[in-house]
Amino acid sequence: GAFDGKLLLGAVQYHALSNALLIQGLAVDPQQRRQGLARTLVNSLEQQAKTLGKTFLELETVEETGNIPVFMALGFRRSERYPATRVEGVNGGLVHIVRMQRQVNAKCCG
Repeated sequence: GAFDGKLLLGAVQYHALSNALLIQGLAVDPQQRRQGLARTLVNSLEQQAKTLGKTFLELETVEETGNIPVFMALGFRRSERYPATRVEGVNGGLVHIVRMQRQVNAKCCG
């Protein structure tokens, strides 16, 4: 997590896989967005991945949330897209899951 004193500004939750760290949650306080905090959290997680000998950071996101450009700006690339079976859109419509990866040690995103 990222803190200002005792105030939590952002957090990342992950699970270790055989070759990757799977990001299960990434959240930044709305008042702290667009200040580089998500990038700092992801870069910190990449350092953890290096320490653990992992090759990738991975995540899954619902395409229709509009978060894909944010993750692409953080150095992630689409690796898979498929229809969601456990979630649906606000009107009951079909949504899609996009799996994304960022290679550890890749030159990225300053």
